[in-house]
Amino acid sequence: MPLQTTDIFHDWVHEVHVDLRSITDDTKAELNQLLMDKHVLLFRKQRLDNEQFLNAITSFGEPWTRTRELNNRMDHTAQYDGVHDYVEEVSEVGTAGTFSISFHTDCLHINTQEIPGRCLYCVELDESVEQPPTQFLNSFIDNHPDVDFSFYYRKNAQSAPSYPVPYIPKPMVRPALHLHPYHNRLVFMCNPFFTTRIEGIDNKADSLKIIRETMEQMFKTDGMFYEHHWQKGDLLVYDNNMSSHGRPGQVVGKRRLKRLTWDPLYPGYPTL
Repeated sequence: MPLQTTDIFHDWVHEVHVDLRSITDDTKAELNQLLMDKHVLLFRKQRLDNEQFLNAITSFGEPWTRTRELNNRMDHTAQYDGVHDYVEEVSEVGTAGTFSISFHTDCLHINTQEIPGRCLYCVELDESVEQPPTQFLNSFIDNHPDVDFSFYYRKNAQSAPSYPVPYIPKPMVRPALHLHPYHNRLVFMCNPFFTTRIEGIDNKADSLKIIRETMEQMFKTDGMFYEHHWQKGDLLVYDNNMSSHGRPGQVVGKRRLKRLTWDPLYPGYPTL
């Protein structure tokens, strides 16, 4: 029986009605195809231990171990869940802190073959206070017909951490308009958090000014800006190759999420 889903936002954010503790290989293949079709998947009321969490995320590709993150110079998030080699904690006392976070694409600034996928699983939440949502911007440029992206064609953009990371010595260079490896559609891949310069512009301030003006126009496109308000037990899976995301406000009280990173398994896409 096919998985049951509910379109919760303009057909690119879907809730999937399944208990991830008991999924088969056939279900995993269906989940992966759903992610490619819908881009952001929400699973509510999940009760997963670390091994069940890891098993569920193998639906979408090969999860990164701690060793893989070290190889990609990502040891700046040092807080892992006990001794688990895959599951990472994101909490108000961790690297992400409590502050607001500008829009960004995860791992854009590191040298890996593909931009990896990510998921967040809410395991602890102080629901007595209003928590900031996680915001997503659908970044396929053909979804934004009123936005002029012509300036970015055939230009590269440099990305670097916005915080001191001595073991990432130089910016990562990628196309400003990134071709999605599965959909073969262009994605706006610049952002105000990691992008340091656009090719042809001499300084960061002028580059960021242009990027912010472009994103302000993108926010106005109907149905392309989604806010997720967390509930305990929510598990959110997203394709970094088609969206950017951010946190508009400060975390108040306790909020703890678990995170896994993986190399995407695109259906029909050649793998090594």
